[in-house]
Amino acid sequence: MLHYNKLIRDKVPQVAKRKGITIKYRTADADEEFWFLLKNKLQEEVTELGSDADMEAIVDIMEVIDTMIEFKKFDRKMLQAVRENKTIEQGKFSNRLVLEESDQEIGHEQSQLV
Repeated sequence: MLHYNKLIRDKVPQVAKRKGITIKYRTADADEEFWFLLKNKLQEEVTELGSDADMEAIVDIMEVIDTMIEFKKFDRKMLQAVRENKTIEQGKFSNRLVLEESDQEIGHEQSQLV
């Protein structure tokens, strides 16, 4: 048997059974474990995106983010407002600007620039 410790979509057990694949799974009951697994799943999906960004890969990332939003009980209207404010203050990524150098460290902890 191959061993995993990762989140799977809700219908994977049924799909696996239909295909004759035996799997062992459990429910992540602890909130801390579920959040940890969600973050790992997001990293996994982003890694799988690679250089060939197809629609299914983007959908997988969106699904993980939607689940994170639901789990944290974030208000979607509030998220949109924060997004819009950030866009007004800092813009989007549409212009493809690449930071090459700075005389100060720039990051989420150091600055609201990126």
